[in-house]
Amino acid sequence: MNPTSYSPDTFGTYLSNPENKCSGIDLSSATVLEVLDAYRAFRRTLNPSYSNDAIVRKVRQLEKEFSCTLMPAQITDIFHANFIQWAHENGNCYSTIKMYCNQLKAALVWASRHGCLLSQTYNVYEVPRYFKSRVALSQDEISHIAHFDVSKISRRPQYRRNMERVRDMFVLLCNLGQRFSDISRISPGNMFRIIQKKTGNKAIVDIDKYSIVPKLTYSILKKYNFCSPYRSTVSNYDKYLHILLQHIGEEFDDIIVTEVKAGGTIVRTEHHKWELCTSHTGRRTFISYNVMRCPTEAEVRKCSGHKSTKTFERYITFDED
Repeated sequence: MNPTSYSPDTFGTYLSNPENKCSGIDLSSATVLEVLDAYRAFRRTLNPSYSNDAIVRKVRQLEKEFSCTLMPAQITDIFHANFIQWAHENGNCYSTIKMYCNQLKAALVWASRHGCLLSQTYNVYEVPRYFKSRVALSQDEISHIAHFDVSKISRRPQYRRNMERVRDMFVLLCNLGQRFSDISRISPGNMFRIIQKKTGNKAIVDIDKYSIVPKLTYSILKKYNFCSPYRSTVSNYDKYLHILLQHIGEEFDDIIVTEVKAGGTIVRTEHHKWELCTSHTGRRTFISYNVMRCPTEAEVRKCSGHKSTKTFERYITFDED
């Protein structure tokens, strides 16, 4: 029916004809693999490059090894407890297992709206604590940094002013989600629309909608006349960021165990959390925070300036607590 030739009679005839009614999606008897395939097809209507191949391969591996067909109702707390151990024994580090669990959860939540029956305990599980060399911070940690009183540092005023600028710069990095090189170039005329220096991509950030703490973001921007709080090299900035986080102490002194797969074995090393924080942690924090609350990945990629989903997903670091 041509919308430009609307008439009540024609529209009424269309609506009364059963053949014109959409049957919708029925996943009431779908297997987990069928759910994952349907979810991928749905996501690709929004983002053609979306992929969940990793979890699909893992489920196929599990079904082959145990000669079974996995159904959504079997995804319970018991399943997760065993799945996590099984995947880890098969060489997957906990960060990868966390990704599997979250991809599975996202597909099942979506499928439940289309008739898929879930166990009441499908979402009751705990992935063992893991830490990667790339970390993202929580909203509380960002607030802790933002409200740290640099006047408590027993050093010269010039040193304290420098720490204040380092602090404010990091809060902006977390709230605007851009690279250090791009935040260094912001001005009153380009703070919402940034042409990224590294890629030439355009990033558009709606502060009110996507900043972790919008009020704090505006406060810092006004403080520096909508320009960058810190202008220097990124290596120099990272050095002073580490010093600032050591001054703050507490959670940033926590020991982090990183896992790296080398030669078929998982090598674990220990670091203080502040050692793993860099200017890029702000960008990772912004993306990880928004990807969990925005309805589509495309919204977040519009802010971050990512054209590729594959590159974008490297920034997603889930909170393990």
